[in-house]
Amino acid sequence: MTSPESELRAEPREASRKTLPCLCVDLDGTLIQGDTLIESFIILLGSRPWRAIQALFWILRGKARFKHEVARLVRLQPELLPYDPAVLEYLKSESSKGRRLLLVTGANATIAHSVAEHLGLFSGVICSDARENVTGKKKLAAILRAVKPEEFIYAGNSRADLPVWTQAKGAVVVRAPKSVLKSIQRSGVPVENVFASPKTSIFMLLKATRVYQWTKNALVLLPLLLSHRFFSLNSLAIGARAFFAFSLCASAVYLANDILDLPNDRRHSRKKHRALPSGQLSVPAAVALIAVLLAGCAFLNPTPAAASLLALYFVATMAYSLYLKRLLIIDVVMLAGFYTVRLLYGGAATGVRVSVWTLSFSMFMFLSLALIKRISELRSGASEDGLENSRRAYQQNDMNQMSALCAGSGCVAALVIVLYVNSPEVLSLYSRPQLLLAIFPLLVYWQSRMLILANRGAISTDPIVFSLQDRASRATALALLVVVLAAI
Repeated sequence: MTSPESELRAEPREASRKTLPCLCVDLDGTLIQGDTLIESFIILLGSRPWRAIQALFWILRGKARFKHEVARLVRLQPELLPYDPAVLEYLKSESSKGRRLLLVTGANATIAHSVAEHLGLFSGVICSDARENVTGKKKLAAILRAVKPEEFIYAGNSRADLPVWTQAKGAVVVRAPKSVLKSIQRSGVPVENVFASPKTSIFMLLKATRVYQWTKNALVLLPLLLSHRFFSLNSLAIGARAFFAFSLCASAVYLANDILDLPNDRRHSRKKHRALPSGQLSVPAAVALIAVLLAGCAFLNPTPAAASLLALYFVATMAYSLYLKRLLIIDVVMLAGFYTVRLLYGGAATGVRVSVWTLSFSMFMFLSLALIKRISELRSGASEDGLENSRRAYQQNDMNQMSALCAGSGCVAALVIVLYVNSPEVLSLYSRPQLLLAIFPLLVYWQSRMLILANRGAISTDPIVFSLQDRASRATALALLVVVLAAI
């Protein structure tokens, strides 16, 4: 039974509900920093690529049907969506004043109702179904049917919402273009609140494109170094073009991979703070940035042969991201192959033939590093936070066999150096080739140390990035350089 005191407390709240206009809130681009249809399609593309291609044909039956079919195949987790914290705080404040809130969205009913249930702020939901796409004038008609004879305030973000704003008592504008805000003001509708778009910083874009990972692409310069043509200005200029072309392509790949990994990254304790998962960078903006990066890559690429290798790299990495990374051992073999492609690309760009010795060393050494990456992920607990959720094929009890394979690959890579020193090819490049034998113990030391650190859980980043920050690794690299220079 309700006490008289609680009835008295409820009366002001009910009175305020009657005096305050209903607040109708859009979902995509307003309540969340993103688009639920795009995110659903990305999940479908990442999990079932063939169904995603099939889904494109549903557009022929209308956008409402397309949204319905995608929502039927993909269940978005509302707790993982990138809600705008400022908008969410505003809605909670308005709800506490007794204002009635409606979620009004063009998103499919499955998504809209799950979001409303998760937040617990809305007294009703207006949304699309399999037959009707509730946007523009259709959204306005649905709102008027739901709130009459009340007045309403509308919170939205796009030009498609202008018909709704023109009939509203007030407007809440969220990250809308300036032209949209001016159109609302010219219509005479009072603007009650404006949530401006956050400024896109260069630093955020550099992080999103992983410029710090460009150090890996220095491998494209290795053929020049090994052929002793590194000090030819013409060759060095071509090598620099190749380095930046491959780096731009790699950054496009990182962004595309982040788009496909969006749901998994949002569950990850560290990756959820990246630009895309956090909502700082929208998926359409990321796609546009990928196009710019690929255009820059095509402009800088030195030769047609090198261009074909770049195309192979891009296609292979997409296949890896979509499916092959889930396959046992195939994923680490492909990672080793990606590094070897860098060497081949550098050779094709500069006109240097990459020897079978270099390719053999590369495959075994980078297979070892790829296994170290997987071991460190398992050992550091990433399997609970990301590895299993991203459908990797590895388990904790695979650790011993992976470590044995890693150690074997590293030793074979070092053995390739010994065989190379005793080959006829070495005499044309080095006057004292026997000194190169010192590379063997240095490589065995470095690779063994990395494996031990990975098994201890001490490597939390990419092994190559870790090596650049590790004092012992830098000292080993310096010692290797001294040995090579002494052997010339």
